[in-house]
Amino acid sequence: MKSRDRVAISWPDPGQVDGAFAVSMIELVRARGSRIDGILRVEGGLLSRQRNEIVKHFLDDTLSEWLFMIDSDETITPRAFDKLCSAAHADERPVVA
Repeated sequence: MKSRDRVAISWPDPGQVDGAFAVSMIELVRARGSRIDGILRVEGGLLSRQRNEIVKHFLDDTLSEWLFMIDSDETITPRAFDKLCSAAHADERPVVA
């Protein structure tokens, strides 16, 4: 992924999120806000349906080059976000985990 590429952050929301998750999202946006192009959040229903809705919305309505999807019971540090971004490549590694 190029350093100028923008990333949409998303998560399926089961109706409540873990406090550590919320703090990690705040810290990520504060530290890497210039790379973040928006937030996609889908509430309710089956987790698989929520994830599919996120991808559909991203593909249909987002101008971001990349989608970063995380579950609301996980956390991410800015350093881990940077590692994922630097590993991503449009042709060779379009999906990283």
